[in-house]
Amino acid sequence: MRNSKDILGEELYKKIREKVGDRKIIIDDENYIPRSRLNQVIHQKNVFRKNIETLSNQLEEMAEKIEIKEQLIKRLESSEKRLIKENSRVKDICLANAIKLEALKMNAKNIHVVSRLIDKTGLEILDDGSVRGLEEQLNKLKEDQSSLFGRDILISLMDIQNSVGNLIQRKLTENL
Repeated sequence: MRNSKDILGEELYKKIREKVGDRKIIIDDENYIPRSRLNQVIHQKNVFRKNIETLSNQLEEMAEKIEIKEQLIKRLESSEKRLIKENSRVKDICLANAIKLEALKMNAKNIHVVSRLIDKTGLEILDDGSVRGLEEQLNKLKEDQSSLFGRDILISLMDIQNSVGNLIQRKLTENL
């Protein structure tokens, strides 16, 4: 930076010096930055630095929240899969019990054999607990394989034995 005295000349420099006093006279050659502008830039830089720090902290908090949210979503999905699996298992148990109960009502001799012959894919458990399509399948099975239904021979023999036992007991009490 050149000296102001050299640029202005001795006489003009003295006149300006008298009016300005001890203050410095600076001629801008595009390399000089006034202190006020420098202070503004430094202040702005500090504000930007604080903003960056604040945004970085917010970003870290958001990343943590996103990670927690992703973990919760994974747990929810896992729970949902377990719930679906458990619901399916409960539905299968309810369906199997409903088939056995209905088979008993229709006098099936062996409810386990009859329940294996039922096509479960076409059945639907209704809200009232009844099973849509079960009665039709059991009726068709009863028509096609009537030997699976009716009174069991063993039960019939036990009933006959009980009746004979009762008859013998009555005859004995009459003879006494």
